[in-house]
Amino acid sequence: MNILTLASLQLQRENQPENNTLLIDRAQKIRKWLDIHKINTAKKIMQGYKVYQYNNTIKTYQAI
Repeated sequence: MNILTLASLQLQRENQPENNTLLIDRAQKIRKWLDIHKINTAKKIMQGYKVYQYNNTIKTYQAI
């Protein structure tokens, strides 16, 4: 999936209107998150994992 598709899905989950401004804003946030956590963490979350490790911290992902 590309980042704009992921941003669109996230806006739908949050029940927010999908306009260009919100879509670009959400896509930027996703890109920043990917830069920090890398693609492997994103793939695990997309496969249904709820827990992931970031450096020495264990974090949880909760789908809305």
